[in-house]
Amino acid sequence: MGGDGSDRGRYIALAIVMSGVFMSVLDAVALNIALPAITSDFGVAVADTQWVVTSYLLTQTCLLIVAGKVSERTGQAKMFTAGLVAFTIASLLCALSADLGQLILFRILQGIGASMLFSVSTSIVFRSFGAGTGGRPWGSSARPSRWAGCWGRSWAASW
Repeated sequence: MGGDGSDRGRYIALAIVMSGVFMSVLDAVALNIALPAITSDFGVAVADTQWVVTSYLLTQTCLLIVAGKVSERTGQAKMFTAGLVAFTIASLLCALSADLGQLILFRILQGIGASMLFSVSTSIVFRSFGAGTGGRPWGSSARPSRWAGCWGRSWAASW
């Protein structure tokens, strides 16, 4: 930790990975709180609205291993960047959804982006810091999930 450029680059990579994970978890948590509002805004049944959450989580979970395997060929940085772009664009499309069907479709696209983010995030941290750096980078990479879980509930409840 001599303060040279390589240390700075590692921490920049850590901050980028943490922000991507934070966005994904925050989105999942906040949406659970917003389901009643979505139900009333679109005028649909609660059972139909549950597909907004289920489609995202199902897509993300099913594609984690696939995205990890593809990243072995494409590169982890490219996979993370593509996932971040896909997640961000899908988030914008979710905000612009005109009906529940569109929202579910765009949540599936968000799930694809999130699986690309999560599949390589831990590996990027490991490759940036290595095994001999202690637990600080590993603990830091887990913080976004905790923060987003807390802030997402508070933020969504304030709407």
